[in-house]
Amino acid sequence: MNNAFGLGFDNDELLNQRANIYLHLSRYAEARGDARKAIALNPEYCDSYVSLAQAQAKLGDVEDFYRNVETALRKRCEVWDYTQQIGLSDFRNQPRFKKLLAQFRK
Repeated sequence: MNNAFGLGFDNDELLNQRANIYLHLSRYAEARGDARKAIALNPEYCDSYVSLAQAQAKLGDVEDFYRNVETALRKRCEVWDYTQQIGLSDFRNQPRFKKLLAQFRK
């Protein structure tokens, strides 16, 4: 997989796309790493925070999951459109998640 993205290590969107591929392959630690790299390159790209939240959910880091979802929402990322996705779907019925989303739907 590294060869396909060999030119993209300095591109936040490509790193985030690879993070999403890793999520679908259940390679959550690698997804987390790429999402973190993407955020370091571009802290304003909200989709990377969603990817990081997804990975953290699957890795069992609930507090970091919520921290990254909230960051994505503050950056105007529409996370509620993705509640069927890996990691996010694990929390879609949780009162804390519903409350967080409701705050940003106003």
